[in-house]
Amino acid sequence: MRNGKRILFGLLFGAALIPLLFSGCGSEMPVRSTAEVVTVRVIPGTGDGTSHGEENTFVDFTGTEVPYEKMLTGECTAYTGDMTTSTGAQPQEGVVAVDPAIIPYGTRLYIASADGSIVYGYCVAADTGGAMMDGSALCDLYMDTEEKCTAFGRQIMCVYFLD
Repeated sequence: MRNGKRILFGLLFGAALIPLLFSGCGSEMPVRSTAEVVTVRVIPGTGDGTSHGEENTFVDFTGTEVPYEKMLTGECTAYTGDMTTSTGAQPQEGVVAVDPAIIPYGTRLYIASADGSIVYGYCVAADTGGAMMDGSALCDLYMDTEEKCTAFGRQIMCVYFLD
């Protein structure tokens, strides 16, 4: 939470929130270039990205209960810039850099702080970087401005594996 406000990121395709799809690393998936970044208000008591209800489910920032395979907690950083990712995808919000030995490329993820005050949301592992490879960060979250990266800084986040 920054200055009493929740920081939320999400991708909206049509009427449904879904993870990004990309081409690269072993399987071809269509790229959705019509992504629209939206800010979503969290309803108190729901959508905080923490586990609720049945084992291996969490409630996302829309209030939907989502099953997951596993969850890791670790430091996440943020990056921006005009480049091509290590998988050949164009970076955009919803793309994260990982150590592919820990989180394989193409893995669909949901990332939020344990208390739900920061929600990056649905994303896909499609890049890597030095901080992930040397173990100093679990994920590097792509953001479209340096200001967003600076505001995010370095945060402890829960990374839910959706695949």
